[in-house]
Amino acid sequence: MTDARALRGAGRRELAQLAGKGNGIFTASAARAIGLSSSTLAYHSRTGSVERLGHGVYRIADYPSSPQEPLIAAAAALGKDAIVSHESALKLYGVSDVAPSRLHFTLPRARRYVTAPAADVELHTTTRPFAPGDVVQHEGFRATSLAQSIVDAARARTDPEQIAMAVREGMRRGLVTKRDLERAIQTAPARVRRLIEGGQSAYVEVMNDRVADATHLYQTNDHIALALGRLAAQRLSPDGIAAFRRFVQREQRLHHDNKYLRLWIDIINRGADALRQALTESTQRGQVLRSVISFRAFVSKAERDDIFRQYTRSSGVAR
Repeated sequence: MTDARALRGAGRRELAQLAGKGNGIFTASAARAIGLSSSTLAYHSRTGSVERLGHGVYRIADYPSSPQEPLIAAAAALGKDAIVSHESALKLYGVSDVAPSRLHFTLPRARRYVTAPAADVELHTTTRPFAPGDVVQHEGFRATSLAQSIVDAARARTDPEQIAMAVREGMRRGLVTKRDLERAIQTAPARVRRLIEGGQSAYVEVMNDRVADATHLYQTNDHIALALGRLAAQRLSPDGIAAFRRFVQREQRLHHDNKYLRLWIDIINRGADALRQALTESTQRGQVLRSVISFRAFVSKAERDDIFRQYTRSSGVAR
């Protein structure tokens, strides 16, 4: 870690102070703002304490490097009103496989004559003031929101597959909502709207498939549990009931007095008939009750495995 002792000469403490901001990258104007003169900065540049990355942008020499260093340096050079956008923002959010060859920033149209600080920096301008929520702080950068980033990248003709992936992954991870996207595409060209709406539809289809799979698996599991319950109901010996009570009490301690486990204790206390009814009950309550217990007090492992094989084979669910 850079500290004042790692730097020599005048201004070493001030440079150490700058090192803690922006991963060791700072601008000449930031250095002047904390009292470093141009001559002091030039001295540290000559001695190798700092490295010049571009016009007016420097890096503390022994500060650990970061994969985001080019983006940090470009953002520092462009100033506070530069916003990471387009494919660079998509990469920052990690919602697609884009590998942009250029660093994308959006600036107010008033700064349209600004020169890009490096050859790999692409500047976009906008006349439209950003609405609240269109610009966010993400991973230490000011960036366009994910919804706006997707729309901007789509407008700039980023690969449609990458746009669809960004929509699906963003929605899956809760980084963007359908409403966010609908608002962002209001003024977008028809091509962009179709592309993003297609990504939304693909996400909905995937989620519907997953819900269907989960429902099918749940139903299969309950068929198995009901078959085990019916077998257990035929074997309610005093020893088996005592072993089952011990299991439920142990689970209660582990799961902080789960209400369904409490209900099982009440059922056990009411006797074998009540227990038999609960084990074979075909109602929703019976499904939930069976889902929180083990049948091993009444049914052997070989029998459980046999029932499991029968139902998974007939339902097409893989073990």
